[in-house]
Amino acid sequence: MSIDLSQFYEVFIDESFEGLETMESELLNLEPGEVESEIINNIFRAAHSIKGGSGTFGFNAIAEFTHEIETLLDQIRNGERELAANHIDLMLKSIDCLRDMLRAIQNDEPQESEDAVQLTQQFRAILANETSSESGTGVATSAVKSDETPASVNTKVTNIFDIHFAPEPHLFKTGNEPLFIFEDLAEFGELDVVANVDGI
Repeated sequence: MSIDLSQFYEVFIDESFEGLETMESELLNLEPGEVESEIINNIFRAAHSIKGGSGTFGFNAIAEFTHEIETLLDQIRNGERELAANHIDLMLKSIDCLRDMLRAIQNDEPQESEDAVQLTQQFRAILANETSSESGTGVATSAVKSDETPASVNTKVTNIFDIHFAPEPHLFKTGNEPLFIFEDLAEFGELDVVANVDGI
């Protein structure tokens, strides 16, 4: 038995428009350098909901674009990056872009957007730099003791993590897409995924 998800598209789109309104109003309440954690969390939750819902319904262009916004917000709310004026401006432009992409779905038009591609490049340029705690060069530096010679410094460190992920059965009903977790983890290094199907 298959379920026709298209019957839920309009609900998803309406909720997404509401989420974008929340994001926009909250962003306009922010000042560069002064982060209200509650406001950032509200914006993050709205973006996360849009990303999860779009991934569930197969609107991958929207999901991938919203993922860029979510990543920047996550760094800001975790204190890894200081909120700057260009961050606010970029996210406001992204909200307008997402509205256009949602309208495209309503009109049975391709959701892909040239604006989204250009804005994604701007997000990735910001995310490629180090956090604001580093110097303005965006280049990571590490301190080496003066009595250490280059030969004695280990320049290659391998960390191996064994992660067990067991989602609840209602995961998809909440609009979450576990694929994004694996995509995020893969950005940190080599990823080997083994599925445990005992519970299926």
